[in-house]
Amino acid sequence: MNYNKLKRLYITEQHLTLAVKTLREGSYDETRRILYTALSSIGQLQEILEQEAFDDFEERKQDK
Repeated sequence: MNYNKLKRLYITEQHLTLAVKTLREGSYDETRRILYTALSSIGQLQEILEQEAFDDFEERKQDK
Protein backbone atom coordinates (compact mmCIF):
# COMPACT_ATOMS: atom_id res chain seq x y z
CA MET A 1 0.00 0.00 0.00
CA ASN A 2 1.47 3.31 -0.97
CA TYR A 3 1.98 6.31 1.28
CA ASN A 4 -1.03 8.30 -0.01
CA LYS A 5 -3.46 5.49 0.77
CA LEU A 6 -2.02 4.95 4.24
CA LYS A 7 -2.13 8.68 4.93
CA ARG A 8 -5.79 8.94 3.85
CA LEU A 9 -6.72 5.90 5.97
CA TYR A 10 -4.94 7.34 9.01
CA ILE A 11 -6.59 10.74 8.58
CA THR A 12 -10.00 9.09 8.22
CA GLU A 13 -9.40 7.01 11.35
CA GLN A 14 -8.46 10.14 13.30
CA HIS A 15 -11.58 11.96 12.14
CA LEU A 16 -13.83 9.06 13.08
CA THR A 17 -12.19 8.75 16.49
CA LEU A 18 -12.71 12.46 17.08
CA ALA A 19 -16.32 12.21 15.87
CA VAL A 20 -17.05 9.52 18.47
CA LYS A 21 -15.50 11.70 21.17
CA THR A 22 -17.54 14.77 20.21
CA LEU A 23 -20.69 12.67 19.90
CA ARG A 24 -20.20 11.40 23.48
CA GLU A 25 -19.78 15.01 24.59
CA GLY A 26 -23.11 15.88 22.98
CA SER A 27 -21.59 18.25 20.43
CA TYR A 28 -23.77 17.22 17.51
CA ASP A 29 -22.94 20.07 15.14
CA GLU A 30 -19.22 19.47 15.64
CA THR A 31 -19.73 15.72 15.16
CA ARG A 32 -21.55 16.36 11.89
CA ARG A 33 -18.74 18.63 10.67
CA ILE A 34 -16.09 16.04 11.54
CA LEU A 35 -18.07 13.26 9.83
CA TYR A 36 -18.31 15.34 6.66
CA THR A 37 -14.56 15.81 6.78
CA ALA A 38 -14.08 12.05 7.23
CA LEU A 39 -16.32 11.43 4.22
CA SER A 40 -14.19 13.82 2.21
CA SER A 41 -11.08 11.83 3.15
CA ILE A 42 -12.84 8.62 2.12
CA GLY A 43 -13.71 10.25 -1.22
CA GLN A 44 -10.06 11.18 -1.72
CA LEU A 45 -9.04 7.59 -0.95
CA GLN A 46 -11.59 6.36 -3.47
CA GLU A 47 -10.10 8.65 -6.13
CA ILE A 48 -6.62 7.30 -5.38
CA LEU A 49 -7.84 3.70 -5.68
CA GLU A 50 -9.75 4.40 -8.90
CA GLN A 51 -6.72 6.09 -10.45
CA GLU A 52 -4.53 3.12 -9.50
CA ALA A 53 -7.04 0.71 -11.04
CA PHE A 54 -7.15 2.80 -14.23
CA ASP A 55 -3.34 2.98 -14.37
CA ASP A 56 -3.09 -0.81 -13.90
CA PHE A 57 -5.65 -1.36 -16.67
CA GLU A 58 -3.78 0.94 -19.04
CA GLU A 59 -0.47 -0.74 -18.19
CA ARG A 60 -1.88 -4.22 -18.88
CA LYS A 61 -3.43 -2.97 -22.12
CA GLN A 62 -0.03 -1.66 -23.27
CA ASP A 63 1.73 -4.91 -22.33
CA LYS A 64 -0.44 -6.93 -24.72
